[in-house]
Amino acid sequence: MDSESDNKVVLVPNRLKFGISALFCGFGVLVSCSEFIKQTHAFRLNYLALGYNVFGLAFCVLGLIILISATFSPRMNLTLSREGMKFGYAFRSVQYRWVDIADFWDSKLRYRHAVGFNFSSEYLRDANARNKNGDAKMICRLLPDTYGMSAIELKRALLDWKNRAA
Repeated sequence: MDSESDNKVVLVPNRLKFGISALFCGFGVLVSCSEFIKQTHAFRLNYLALGYNVFGLAFCVLGLIILISATFSPRMNLTLSREGMKFGYAFRSVQYRWVDIADFWDSKLRYRHAVGFNFSSEYLRDANARNKNGDAKMICRLLPDTYGMSAIELKRALLDWKNRAA
């Protein structure tokens, strides 16, 4: 947790999780490269397998680039302030005021614990705010990470900041 002042706290995502995902993408690049080399040096070239390996290689390299850039991007941090919270995904960031959020909840997904929140009825009626954040048809949202905390600890911290702002 990186605290800038009493009015703002910045939580950094779990870089180990992103690093492990990048390793898997890197492994996919190696496998695709080896298959690509095998196909190009084969006596009889199988164009379908070659195309599959080129596509797989490009997909893995793109995934690796996105993961590395997202891991170190400040856009991925969760910023809590008296006004609201701001967090991001690989390509964009979103910002919500505390009055836009009705409540927080934690959930166990198939492979991880997550924290989510429901939008307030006022936010759901405000079409301009929903369009700005890309929430046109959403009534709830999941945070992309638990930022080095357990889901319950993060939910408590978010509720504490929301109550402090009220």
